Amino acid sequence: MKKFAIMLALLIIAVPMFGQAPSQWSVGVGVEGGLPTGDFNNASNFGIGGLAFAGYNGIDPSFQLTLTSGYVRFSGKDLPDGSSASMGVIPILVGGKYYFMPGDTRVYGQVDVGLYLLNTSVSTTILGQSVSGSESTSKFGVAPVLGAQFKAGDKMWVDAHVNYTDIMTDNSSTSYIGFGIGLVFDLQ
Repeated sequence: MKKFAIMLALLIIAVPMFGQAPSQWSVGVGVEGGLPTGDFNNASNFGIGGLAFAGYNGIDPSFQLTLTSGYVRFSGKDLPDGSSASMGVIPILVGGKYYFMPGDTRVYGQVDVGLYLLNTSVSTTILGQSVSGSESTSKFGVAPVLGAQFKAGDKMWVDAHVNYTDIMTDNSSTSYIGFGIGLVFDLQ
């Protein structure tokens, strides 16, 4: 965790030093949904949450360095033994975004990597008594993204995207197909 924080701080400090292009920052917020896949689908239902992101493209107008964080909550399924579990996911990610198509509609590909903070809550009934507990952990993960941004104002864009999030958890991966919509604002 300490190494990740140091790398993130160095990235934020070093990025403005690269390139001759004028500084170009953007920030955004959005709603994120998630459909669990694989083993994660056996215990979880649909997830919903929100994300905040920032980007810097002072290196090249078609490439953007990104920072993303937020919160997505997955509700649990009722399991055959009468228990249920839910999970909260907090991503802290760095990445790169490449715009394939500039203009008033910008199609992009992006890859995010980083830390996922997971909080799992479990509840069950034992001998007529309701018992619950929770566990928090942090794991590495990756999320390739495909999206598009549509011009909605002088410095405002509507962002729509899909991603595949793969979190490297014990014994198997926790994965889901994410999709979201949000607003991005260019800062100059």
